[in-house]
Amino acid sequence: MLQEKDKAFYSRAANIALPILAQGLLTYLVGFIDNIMVGQIGTEAMSGVAIGNQLHFVYATCLLGIVAGGSVFGAQFYGSKDRNGFRESFRFRFLVCLALSVIAFFILLVFGKRFISLFLYTRGDGADAAMTLLYGKQYLTILLFGMAPYALTQVYASAMKDMGKTLIPMIASIAAILSNTALNYLLIFGTFCFPRLGVKGAAIATVISRLIELFIILFAVYKPESAFGDLHRAFGKHRKKTALSRRILVKGLPLMVNEFFWSIGTVIMLQCYSFRGIQVVAGLNIATSMYNIFTVVYQSVGGTVAIMMGQLIGAGKMQEAKEANKKLFSIAVRLSVICGIALFAAAPFIPRLYATTPAVKDLAAQLMRILALCLPISCFTHVAFFTIRAGGKTIVTFLYDSLNLWIINIPLAFCLTRYTDMPIVPVYFICQMAEIVKLIAGYILVKKGVWLNNIVRENQ
Repeated sequence: MLQEKDKAFYSRAANIALPILAQGLLTYLVGFIDNIMVGQIGTEAMSGVAIGNQLHFVYATCLLGIVAGGSVFGAQFYGSKDRNGFRESFRFRFLVCLALSVIAFFILLVFGKRFISLFLYTRGDGADAAMTLLYGKQYLTILLFGMAPYALTQVYASAMKDMGKTLIPMIASIAAILSNTALNYLLIFGTFCFPRLGVKGAAIATVISRLIELFIILFAVYKPESAFGDLHRAFGKHRKKTALSRRILVKGLPLMVNEFFWSIGTVIMLQCYSFRGIQVVAGLNIATSMYNIFTVVYQSVGGTVAIMMGQLIGAGKMQEAKEANKKLFSIAVRLSVICGIALFAAAPFIPRLYATTPAVKDLAAQLMRILALCLPISCFTHVAFFTIRAGGKTIVTFLYDSLNLWIINIPLAFCLTRYTDMPIVPVYFICQMAEIVKLIAGYILVKKGVWLNNIVRENQ
């Protein structure tokens, strides 16, 4: 039987994790459905959209790095009841994320076509590189206009989560997901008198859904008698603490740099795999779309760790944070094993939903099985990352997250794809299993308790 203390802990963790879980599950599930819709157009369209999304992913990940840098402070400030500090962490995220969005917009607008071309190796597999390039460019160009709404949504939603309020972001996300799915169906295929826009329709649907999501978030914040008064008053007549902003920047910079290098690293990994042909890009797109659905369990636990550990550390409850972290780790790993088994069993059937070649379907199933086997490893490293980040050890976080990718994974993928004739399936397996090094490092760092660090009381 659970003690009252344990019941209270699991109840609080569930209240935070379940909305994150529901939001993530719906996001990836609808993304999977959208992927199938685009896949009905053909292999080239699916590959072009996958490449366009990968380039946008670099921007989105860098944005989340900025958000994470502010959230490290935001959760601890909220836990220590320092409302002025909490509002300053929000303002920091708001301004820096908007600046990043403007810069990324013009970079991808000018150089997007060149970036997409880096992934186009046909190797005589029958795929049309020119059509893939055209689809990728069409999709990315329209997607750029959803950058600013996406940035603002992430900024406000992250501050809400710092407060432990995850319901509104979940509702906004669900509304965006449902609208995106409906608009995809209408605009991709031209149903119910709507124009048949194909890939362009998919991009337009994404932009509109992001505007809907932002509107719901802003309405919740700025409506009368809002529960988010700290955000509502963030740009009021409060003196800006430039010293605090510098501290957030200094502490958050390694996280921002980490997200940049990590996202660039994942793009380079895909580029290495794409050297084996456009069909490999299509196969990976199918496999990862399904894989993402099964990762939402440990991703929700990771988000819960970031919020709960940050608040407990900010309140000075170090021993309680350590005990809570062990419980959350145990839950995440056990659930990831179950999810891995389910994904492995589903692997032969999912690719049949796509209108692509038998070779791509078979490749996708094999890659999916590899991801299923590695899912518990990814779970452990993910939760370890959020644990270390919660204590503000941002330099350690940077080294932990990016070093393994750049020192081991990227050189390994580059050499195996360029200098050997090894088939892509064993190449992918070897590169995925290299994450074991990161797992061992994460275990040591978490075990030593290097993350138990109260940054909001530093230099006070």
